[in-house]
Amino acid sequence: MAVPIVLQDGPPEAPRTVTAPQATTTPPSATSPPPASPSPPAIRPGRLSLQLGDGGLLTARDDDVAVIAPAATDDRGRRRATFVAVAGLADPDCYSFRTLDGRYLRHYELLARTDTPDGTAVFPKDATYCALPGATPDAVILRSHNYPQLCLRWTGTQLRIGYNDGSDKFRADSSFRIRSPLAG
Repeated sequence: MAVPIVLQDGPPEAPRTVTAPQATTTPPSATSPPPASPSPPAIRPGRLSLQLGDGGLLTARDDDVAVIAPAATDDRGRRRATFVAVAGLADPDCYSFRTLDGRYLRHYELLARTDTPDGTAVFPKDATYCALPGATPDAVILRSHNYPQLCLRWTGTQLRIGYNDGSDKFRADSSFRIRSPLAG
């Protein structure tokens, strides 16, 4: 077996002196890990209603537009404000929300709608939302799976997806509380 030979130009290096690290005066808080982000409340599979902040409930209208409306007292209105949370159609770590008549909450051209699956590759992505911590500990923000910078939010008279600008107003206009289903 051949042994490699290392040629060295000039005199050998002088031995190095290594000093032990010195104690620092950095306060413990500066070296502590940052606090963990709060976790959003759990969304359990099954029937639920979604309430926007302290306002009305997310409701699916007959014309497929999703709106925020006061809690309904009639059976038809209660059914329209009840969704079934399922594993996300595009990501099982996220959620999809099905209406009781088989449509899914989705965004389409920035508007929130409830549509029947159309077989396109984009539909499952448009109908999948990932939960983020909301404005209060019992609320979630529903972030679009396929446009992670966009979240469901109430703007004026419409429920849309909009850019998360991190403001308190945005958090308030996009935080949903998970409620017991209005329809059993």
